[in-house]
Amino acid sequence: MPTLIATTRQATGDVDGAIADFSKTIEINTQYAEAYADRGLAKLGKGLDTEAQRDFDKYLELKSDMKSFLEQRIKYAIYQRDKKRKS
Repeated sequence: MPTLIATTRQATGDVDGAIADFSKTIEINTQYAEAYADRGLAKLGKGLDTEAQRDFDKYLELKSDMKSFLEQRIKYAIYQRDKKRKS
């Protein structure tokens, strides 16, 4: 399953590969909200904030009741990104 591979790629630092795999998942199932959120988080980690926002918007379109959850994930991703930049 592409999402498992994507998550593994992201965890090992292959963010571009993770983004590609999340995109494959979305091609297979355009209604899979978590793939949009995960791809958005990967893009956010790379500093692609505008592209990430589009993915987050699509996630919320599909799962409007999960806004608080997504906000927490975004805050953590930004924290991690900023921490890497400082080191």
